[in-house]
Formats: sequence, C-alpha cells, structure tokens
Amino acid sequence: MTHQKIAAEDIWGAIPMTPFTIEQLVFHLNNKPDYDPELSRIAERWQAGDFSEVAAQHNDLNTKLKADVGQASGNATQEQEKKFVLKYFDASVAQELGFQ
Repeated sequence: MTHQKIAAEDIWGAIPMTPFTIEQLVFHLNNKPDYDPELSRIAERWQAGDFSEVAAQHNDLNTKLKADVGQASGNATQEQEKKFVLKYFDASVAQELGFQ
C-alpha cells in the first residue's frame, strides 16, 4: 500500500491505500498476535491519517522483506500520489481519495 504515498525511482502497482484497506490491515494485524507489534502501530497511524513517516516506514518494511529495489526517497507530493492512483487503480479509488 505504501507505493501510493512515496516518491521513489522504482514504483509499481499496489493495493490502494484507502480508509477501507487500512481498516482491514489494522483489523488483521490486531487479530494476529504473532505479527511484529510495530506493524500495528504503523497501520494505526495510517488509520488516523498520519502519513508523515510513510517513506521511512516503507523503507523499513523493504529492509525487513529483503527487497533490493523500490527504496523511497521521500513522501510523495499530492500531485505524485494522484498520478500514481490514476495510473494504477480504477476510477472508483481515485474518486474515493478525492482525485477526480
């Protein structure tokens, strides 16, 4: 989900980061005690609308997953996020996020 909210050289499709998908993530993480509790804290910040550290959170997740591409250089601007949403997701997602 973070690809939508970051600036990076290599970005590809993702699950839309909408209030509904964030809610699903929080629910899932809170009902699986074997997950790293930091993941729940991050998801709860997103649920509260706090994306101020999303680039660092994305990079931390990439490191944990041993990813070798897609490091974030910073948070996406509103225009970069809109461009990403319109490119990778259908019109209903863009509308839900206020990009149409």
